[in-house]
Amino acid sequence: MITKNRFIENEIINSLKFARIVEILGARQVGKSTIAKKIAFENENSKYVTLDDKDTALWAKNDRVGFIRQNLGGLLVIDEIQLVSDLIPELKKQVDNNPEPGHYIITGSANLSDLKPIHESLAGRAMICEMMGFSQDEIIGKQSNWLKCIFNNELNKQYTSKMIQQDYLKIMEIGAYPDVVMNDENFRKKWFKNYLNLIFNRDAKDISDLRRIGDLPKMLKYLSSILGKELVLSNMANDISIPRTTLDPYLDLLETMFIIKKLDSWSGNLTSQVVSNKKTFILDSGIASYYNKGKNLGGIFESFIASEVQKQILYSQEEIQMFHFRDYNKNEVDLILENEQNEIVAIEIKLTSTPNYSDGKILRLLKNKYGSKMKYGIVLYTGQETKTFDDGILTMPASSVWDR
Repeated sequence: MITKNRFIENEIINSLKFARIVEILGARQVGKSTIAKKIAFENENSKYVTLDDKDTALWAKNDRVGFIRQNLGGLLVIDEIQLVSDLIPELKKQVDNNPEPGHYIITGSANLSDLKPIHESLAGRAMICEMMGFSQDEIIGKQSNWLKCIFNNELNKQYTSKMIQQDYLKIMEIGAYPDVVMNDENFRKKWFKNYLNLIFNRDAKDISDLRRIGDLPKMLKYLSSILGKELVLSNMANDISIPRTTLDPYLDLLETMFIIKKLDSWSGNLTSQVVSNKKTFILDSGIASYYNKGKNLGGIFESFIASEVQKQILYSQEEIQMFHFRDYNKNEVDLILENEQNEIVAIEIKLTSTPNYSDGKILRLLKNKYGSKMKYGIVLYTGQETKTFDDGILTMPASSVWDR
């Protein structure tokens, strides 16, 4: 059963107590409008408007002052504000004149921090709450404390999972968009096609004047095919016949729209020995599955787990950053999580039901280097039992991330 409440809701409500503007940001269709409407409905003297409505957008463009001031003294929720970004300077002026918190929620299907004029106007005035699609613990209705456990030596080393590999493949294919999670396979195929057409043919053009917007599907399909590998831009340019010098702003655009996330390479104190290439993962495994059509399942699984970890980071009170690791000897680790104390957890992600000792080889190298600073080395896999090797490296069912 899918929980009616999103874990981000409390953060949004608490932010209204001290922030002049609360931004709810995330990809289109992850549930931003639903939660914004819910909060508006539960607040007295509130009003919800969406700029997806053409008449509302026209009003906003023609009368910015009147639009922003339409519910003074109450809560005004403006959905999809990136569609009329000219509202932002007027919103800035309004909250500067009346700095009382709790009067504005804005939502956006683009990262407003990446849109320079908007970001500069909202700096110091807004609290950002980022949303993704359903996390697996939201779907089962019980929030995980996995991040807290891995940095406090509190992992359940007796954990067993009821899931088998086929279960993971199924939830990977479905992805996390609420409409997709709650419907059948035939609906899903049509939904992804329509969704991708919408974000490429309308949303991307609404926020960007790049000339090769039509090549975005080709780029995303390529990124889906190399999930689990480093992104080498020269290889990408050759494979999809697009000049290398033009790729960066288009990848930035995909990240701005919350379709992909780029992971930096973690160096610790090994800076001179570490390869600096980024790694990308697609924030929804359903999109990756739609493009791959049964191929690169290992890469999609890694991207799926990385996305689940990212959701945990967003909903957590812990300050944690996520990286990947690769050195010049081609030693790789899928994920490195680092907290404010520079403690790390190193994670390998394997689409296998029978992990072996060698799967933890690079985790051991890092453990020998960092000692107690490395809290855990974990191999997440699709089997059912947790096992501990003699040197403290764990193999754990991947469902342990969300099933507490």
